[in-house]
This record gives sequence, C-alpha cells and structure tokens, in this order.
Amino acid sequence: MSDADDIPAPFDPLRILTARQDIALCERLLQELDPFDRELFLLNRVEGYSFREIGRRKGLNEWAVKRKIFKVLDHLLDGMEGQ
Repeated sequence: MSDADDIPAPFDPLRILTARQDIALCERLLQELDPFDRELFLLNRVEGYSFREIGRRKGLNEWAVKRKIFKVLDHLLDGMEGQ
C-alpha cells in the first residue's frame, strides 16, 4: 500500500493540459509539412505501413520513402526542441 502514493492520478489536470499542448504542437508541425511528405509519414507512423509498402503504393523506392520520413522526423524534433 505504501507504493500507492507513487502511482499518478489518472485525471491529473497538469498532465492533461501538457498532453493537449503536445498534441496541438504536433498537429501544427505536421501542417507545416508538404502534404505528400505528411501523407507518407502518417502512412508509416499512424497506419503502420512499411517503407517498402508505402513506396509501392506511391511509386517511390524504399530509400526515397525513408529519406522523406526521416526529414519529417527531423522537422518534428526541431519543432519540439524549440518549445
């Protein structure tokens, strides 16, 4: 029972606010992207398609897909570090 104090409250208002701010930042950063690059990123990171699968669907080689997704990741990390 003594460890129960270490468990975060499920509805901690500060955590909820921080999460909402993080989501808003990510949405804004994604909107700054070229629509095609954003689509590739979302296909990979949200829909779970592999680089190869995306390349086949979009007429790109696997390396081109990787390069574009890594570019998007760099953009997101730069934007998050700036906050």
